[in-house]
Amino acid sequence: MITHADERTENLVLPGDLAKLSQQAVFAAGGREIQRLAAANLRRDGRIDQRVEALEAALAQHRLHFRRPGPDMPRDETVGPAEGVLGGVALLRHAGKLRALRTKSSEFWLSATWLDSTGVLGLRNLSRMKAGADKCILVVNSGSSSLKLSLFDREADQLLRTGKELREFAEESIATVGHRFVHGGADFSKPVLIDKRVWSALQNIAELAPLHNPRAMKTYEEARALFPNAAHIAVFDTGFFHDLPDRAKIYPTPYQWYSEWGIRRYGFHGISHEYCAGQARFARRLVICHLGSGCSASAILDGKPIATSMGFTPLEGLMMATRCGSIDPAILLHVARHRGLSLDEIEQALNKSSGLAGVSGVSSDYREVVKAADAGNARAKLALEIYRDSIVAMVGAYAALLGGLDAVVFTGGVGENQAALRAFVCERLAWMGLDLDAAANQTCAADQDIVTAQSRVRVLVIHTREDLLIARAAKAVLP
Repeated sequence: MITHADERTENLVLPGDLAKLSQQAVFAAGGREIQRLAAANLRRDGRIDQRVEALEAALAQHRLHFRRPGPDMPRDETVGPAEGVLGGVALLRHAGKLRALRTKSSEFWLSATWLDSTGVLGLRNLSRMKAGADKCILVVNSGSSSLKLSLFDREADQLLRTGKELREFAEESIATVGHRFVHGGADFSKPVLIDKRVWSALQNIAELAPLHNPRAMKTYEEARALFPNAAHIAVFDTGFFHDLPDRAKIYPTPYQWYSEWGIRRYGFHGISHEYCAGQARFARRLVICHLGSGCSASAILDGKPIATSMGFTPLEGLMMATRCGSIDPAILLHVARHRGLSLDEIEQALNKSSGLAGVSGVSSDYREVVKAADAGNARAKLALEIYRDSIVAMVGAYAALLGGLDAVVFTGGVGENQAALRAFVCERLAWMGLDLDAAANQTCAADQDIVTAQSRVRVLVIHTREDLLIARAAKAVLP
């Protein structure tokens, strides 16, 4: 619960009290029941500035030590001074020792997820929010079924606010706009300033991601008209997978298709996979499952991708909301030759009328399919079985490629919010030594480990931050 700062100051903690806050007290203050902590909106109050500054200075020197359970995981992690300030403030607030804290020109925001009464996975979204929005970075994230807009400070460190329509940001001072483009083709592996040459190339490859790139291009044109003086940067989903090993990116088709036509596995959701790989960098052998309207998996070894499920387009791989995923290519020849379907009709069917929607006949929304299955709809139940089995099979295959498994990540709208799906997948991976904590899985918030301390494989539910990586990538392009 967020407690807003008010005029009372009698409960402020003096620096001297900090000495009483032992490491054991820190752990005691954070039990399993703590899922998210939010500090107050902090504003200037001249009467307490001195006391606040003294408290901040003391907290900055107080380094918190958090333990991570499990094999192959570091036993201790030291959180630096800035995080110590925020962590100390939040823990004191939770203990009821700190009612209000105000500073001259900033506010604190903290979110934490706790593993158990004696250890914590880590602090998330630690930031010191600056007042104002001078020369901001706007992130435009166009997905297959959504448009997400995020405004960051000029350093791409602090999320200022979010929105759903470009005109909501018309009055902001926008210096840079970072656009997510799903497919970069053979020409683009890194973020790039969109000029006439780049725009022409993007138009030429739009058909490779028919659910994504055309929509991103339309949004770009709207943003360019709204922010004509801003630098517009394209950030590509395919970038993270650009350097896949040849054995993973080259299809077993005639080699000339690759060497002369550029037919290869590009991989998608790369921004999300890159973020999750960074969050789970303790794991040498990692499988990431990004499950949303589009679904993909990746195998990560020592921080680098060695395989991914999506291919030349975002159609390959796992079963998805409206996309079929991997099927026998000869089916396409058959329906063209014997059922008279045109190429456009086949493309429409595979991209927009297959997956959960096509099999269930109910909806492309995973939640609606679950409701229908629970009500006895046989096709909805079948759709869920195919969907779940495809994930289990992919994780198992990638575990074999990696020579074992240290961690699995679930992310995306479905991956983060469907506990029953995670339980199904994890139960079928129990033979790897994966021991799911049923209670933690059912009640978990974002950025949490949901297995027992005895589990040989960690399972992390991570709230992906494509917006953050896009903002940072866009900033890095400019001098």
